Amino acid sequence: MKRYGRIAVASAFTPTYAALLEEAKRVAMRCSAQLDVIHASAFDAEKEASFRAIVGPAVPIRWSEAETPAAAIANVVKEFGYDLLIAGALHREDSDKPFTSGVARELMKRVPCDLLLIPGASMEAHAIEHVIFAFEPGEDCAGFLANAVNALSPRKVTIVAAETPFAAALAASRGEQAPDPRTWSEEVAEGLRSRCEVEVDTWIVASNTGYAVLDAVQGIGADLFVVRGGSSGHPLPMHLDWLYSVIPTRLLVTKESRFAS
Repeated sequence: MKRYGRIAVASAFTPTYAALLEEAKRVAMRCSAQLDVIHASAFDAEKEASFRAIVGPAVPIRWSEAETPAAAIANVVKEFGYDLLIAGALHREDSDKPFTSGVARELMKRVPCDLLLIPGASMEAHAIEHVIFAFEPGEDCAGFLANAVNALSPRKVTIVAAETPFAAALAASRGEQAPDPRTWSEEVAEGLRSRCEVEVDTWIVASNTGYAVLDAVQGIGADLFVVRGGSSGHPLPMHLDWLYSVIPTRLLVTKESRFAS
């Protein structure tokens, strides 16, 4: 994660808040970046002491109130111009079902910067060895992929492509021919190998819904899932909108400018 100069972590007092702060400290250190803490509440001396016990005296703590916690956090992100926001991801940190929290869902739609959502934060260091990317066949992603891989420096990359029965009809409506998912994904993989020193494999999923991609992500078991985000208010591609409901692994939602070709 070499391209982040200013990082913030949105922290609430959940069972894993200390672990999330430690995770954010490690990310900031890896990026040689400044780290701020954002808390969606008015200033509270006891809370400040709890934060300071983990992040130390020098890290700025931004207190913010708004109609929702996510709105309060997003207001601070916009005011201070962070490059990356780190936050927890789950509705219940102690649940075995990785349901997306309402705050995380709203942050995906509100924040203008990249967003790293961490389900089940850990006090232990977490290396990014294996990264998953998911695209629709035919998507122009070569430059984005190469730049993201160079920034993240994983050992292995898996490119997931969805094969749907609707692809041919949608392409025909645009006067185009739908690409073969296997041929397209292998071409993308070969292009990435030629630009980056990284192991690359492909994974084709056949489904009427995006939830087959969820099954693939869970089955692959990578360290990070990277999604190329869209416009404000609609940050996720349609085939990945299940992330509003379930986040099975660490998720990085990026903006076009971050890893643009």
